[in-house]
Amino acid sequence: MRPGGWIEIQEFAGHIRSDDDSLRGSELVRFWDKTSEALELIGFQYRIAESEMGRLLARAGYTNITIRSIKVPIGTWPRVCPAFYVGRLTLT
Repeated sequence: MRPGGWIEIQEFAGHIRSDDDSLRGSELVRFWDKTSEALELIGFQYRIAESEMGRLLARAGYTNITIRSIKVPIGTWPRVCPAFYVGRLTLT
């Protein structure tokens, strides 16, 4: 990369959440928590977007790092546009 260039990285946070907390204690959350524990036991780090990404980029020599979190719906459950259409795209 030339000086003054930029990169854009998009990572999922690796957490299942809902705005209204309706997923708390659900089978989906329990399944994901168990899957997460298993992945961590074998040394697979997939939850770096929220906690590690900035540090890793800085260690690689990048500067002026900006991290922006955006909610991304998965599936067509949102009833409000454009979230419905964004969620539908995650299914493809």
